[in-house]
Formats: sequence, structure tokens, C-alpha cells
Amino acid sequence: MRPLRRRLTGRDFTAQHESVEPFWIADLGCGEGYYLAQFIQQCVAQDVGEVRCCGFDLSKDAVRMAAKLNSTGAFGVADIHRQIPLADQSMHVLLNIFAPRNAAEFARVLKPGGLLLVVIPTDEHLHEWRTALAQQGFNILGIESAKEQRLQEQFAAYFEPERMENVCYNIELAQNDLENLLRMTPNYWHVAEVELPQTPTCAPISTTVSVQILAWRR
Repeated sequence: MRPLRRRLTGRDFTAQHESVEPFWIADLGCGEGYYLAQFIQQCVAQDVGEVRCCGFDLSKDAVRMAAKLNSTGAFGVADIHRQIPLADQSMHVLLNIFAPRNAAEFARVLKPGGLLLVVIPTDEHLHEWRTALAQQGFNILGIESAKEQRLQEQFAAYFEPERMENVCYNIELAQNDLENLLRMTPNYWHVAEVELPQTPTCAPISTTVSVQILAWRR
């Protein structure tokens, strides 16, 4: 995911931070904490000052990994789709990467002028991989059409749109990547339990990573 990481952290997202207070970043749906770690590095490179971070995810295992990768941060298990355990107007940057969204809660915890970065898949995201698994009988989730338009409508009441960027590139998947990727996506929770013992089999394939980066200001 390096191309996506470079596009996310290659912007001056800290430009409006001029306060002496700590710079707070929250990753909502943090997974193993990879992208949050990259943002912290970017903050350090931009000499923001004291940087503090936190992250939340439904997966206990993911939270443990994120805490190890970002040892100075605070992490917890939470359903961000319902409520975020953060104080009002306490965050400078919110990351929401392939995760559930809650516009009202995002607006509540983000400071005025703060930045929200959301990453969503397009219709072509992992198309070849999803096709290969569907051909083996796996009940694979489709990707919602017009997702970007729907999000813009949902967030319009709380945020000012700043930019939208498409990122598209290919990755190579070996045999052992197929099941790992299945367990990393929402498909893992969608596939029936009777299907889980079945191991996907496929020759190495190249699949498309196609996502949109949406940036809003509070």
C-alpha cells in the first residue's frame, strides 16, 4: 500500500496548526496502525511540535498491533459507527481508512478547521481478486456504487469539502495472499462460517487497487 501511503502523507495537512498545544491525530478504524504511524512520521518531518495519537477499532487483535506499532499512542476497542470515546473538539486530524463512518461524531470530536481524511474503494478496487474468489464459490461483497456522492451528501452538513483524489495501481498476489486479504476485508465477516475452513486457491494474480481520498475541513 505504499502508493496510497505516499499520496495520503504527501500533502501539508498540518499547515493550519499554529498552536503550542499538542497536535492530536485519531485513526478511526485504525486496523494495525500502519497509516497512523506514517502520519506521525510526516508530522515529525514538518516539525509540528509535540504529536499525540489515538486509535480505535472493533478488533482486539488489530488494536494490540496498533499499540505495538505506535507505542506512545492510546488505543482502544470501540464501534466508531455508533460513538467515538473522545472529547468534543479534541482532535486536529481524523483518519478514516476503509472503515465505518459517522459524520456527526466526526464533527463532534474534530476541532474547528481540523482535517478529516477518508479513504474509500471504487468499483474497480480488487476487481480481479474478487472475481477469482467468486468463481470458487465464495459469497463476496460487492462495492457500493455512487459511494463518493453519498458520502459528500452525508458530510455536507458538518464539513467543507477540500479535495478529492483518485489513486489507482496494481499489486501482485501470491497464493498465500489470497486468504490473508480475505480476512483483512469486510468479506471476512460476510462469508458464512461453513466457508471459512475452505482455503482460496488461485495462481498468482495481479489485482487493481483503486481508491478515492476525500478531504474535508471542519
